Amino acid sequence: MDSEWFDKNRGQIAAKIKSLPSFAREETQDEYWLSGAEPHIEHDSLPLDVRLWLRGDRIDIDISASSPTAYADLAAIISWLRHNTAIEVLDDDDLPSGW
Repeated sequence: MDSEWFDKNRGQIAAKIKSLPSFAREETQDEYWLSGAEPHIEHDSLPLDVRLWLRGDRIDIDISASSPTAYADLAAIISWLRHNTAIEVLDDDDLPSGW
């Protein structure tokens, strides 16, 4: 991601995440939880499907449950980011994730 764009638009990124239908809460500054409307398994006793962290010039994502609603919102935020700047979505091994 373009670090200059990220810095300039950090507040807009956070607002976009908070506007998603599956947005559950802002756990800490720069940590956001998504939870789908569908029944899901609680991960580490937390009712969430996806966590996003705004860190430096990147967004870290942890997917803990398969929820169609949260996945659709994650796809929407990735699409929105791609529309606004160049991004790469990598897996835990820093390989292209296919998102």
